[in-house]
Amino acid sequence: MEWDVPDIEQAALEDKMIRIDFTDRYSTGVVTFDSVLKGGVPVGSLILMLTDEGAGALEFAFTSAAKLSLVKDKPDMKLFTFGDFYSHMQFPERVTYVSISRAHQDVLLEIYASFDPSLAESFERHVRFMDFSSAYFKGSRVPSHWIERPDDISGKGDKVIYKVHASDVDRKGTFLIDVVEDSAKEGIVYIDSLTDLIINHRLDNKEMMMILKGLRRVLHNWKGIVFFILHKGVLPPMEEAQFRDCFDAVMNFEWVKSPRSSKRQRYMHFEKFGSVMPQLDREDIVRFATEVSYASGFVVVNTERIE
Repeated sequence: MEWDVPDIEQAALEDKMIRIDFTDRYSTGVVTFDSVLKGGVPVGSLILMLTDEGAGALEFAFTSAAKLSLVKDKPDMKLFTFGDFYSHMQFPERVTYVSISRAHQDVLLEIYASFDPSLAESFERHVRFMDFSSAYFKGSRVPSHWIERPDDISGKGDKVIYKVHASDVDRKGTFLIDVVEDSAKEGIVYIDSLTDLIINHRLDNKEMMMILKGLRRVLHNWKGIVFFILHKGVLPPMEEAQFRDCFDAVMNFEWVKSPRSSKRQRYMHFEKFGSVMPQLDREDIVRFATEVSYASGFVVVNTERIE
């Protein structure tokens, strides 16, 4: 069965008004997604966003960060953005976006070009942005004059931009530990991307896995949620499986070609979510057909039950 976007958002919420458990969950800002998860993502979750190129993982991160910022920016938009249930939803104290290789201004330009100004402006005003691009290219053949060297810390209001210089990063990758300790406590962190960390080779993959497993252990105490983006095919299948095992949940973003035409559709589904999937009703084991809208960002346009 197919629904129009407004209908599925409202119907999903109304159908679950009695059954949603909002205890210790943060809204992601994507309403249909939150409703299927019975109120949002459980705090303490370490989540891998495994994605085909352009299949929606990055747009999900942008949209989530922007819509959660909209709650702070325009409180009167809560009802419009989250539906009648917004007053019961829990929201993180802060949202942080970590860019490993892309400069802050490049990310902002992409968001402004892709989304409605109200979403883009809310992202710019309220999301804590951490820029590791200078450190990322340290020791590479990339000319130093190609890499912007602004002040370490800038920003206004409740948003701070951290520009991390290469001299501040050691070869053991403890900068990643500093990032999550600073930002994940009672907050949501999007790290773009695990792909960059893997191909940079500054940090051995086995050491990276140990950091992830340690982070998974401590996130429950911090009451935070951390998302990592990883592109499919970067790792051999065995290593990719080892990385997946480090996470509480794996969100799979993929392109699926229609058997009756040459068109492709973006889909998202969970490969695993240990603390959530056993609690879902059978009809909630679904994959989400998605699209990226200028007005609304990442949106769910249909759900299909997975048998």
